[in-house]
Amino acid sequence: MNRLATLLCLSFLAGAAHADVQRFIERRGTCEHFLGEFNGDGSEHDREMVQTQNKYCKGTDKQLADLRRRYRSNAQVIERPRQYEAQIEAAPEPGAKP
Repeated sequence: MNRLATLLCLSFLAGAAHADVQRFIERRGTCEHFLGEFNGDGSEHDREMVQTQNKYCKGTDKQLADLRRRYRSNAQVIERPRQYEAQIEAAPEPGAKP
């Protein structure tokens, strides 16, 4: 019985790891989509895209680093996060509030 409990526990932990990574992939995919929508012409559309990018992109660089560190010894879980660029968020402007 102890062996079964261990297997169930490991299965649950693997599922939780996959869920963390899947949530990241979905959020980062949305982020990258909206990064591609930015024209750089200062239009209202661009202002809306910056707001949307902030909503979906902010924090994903840190989240990716955390996932890579947390699951570095689990090749199956970390395979997808390794494919992403480590930094896509714009650096904060000097004097900007965090």
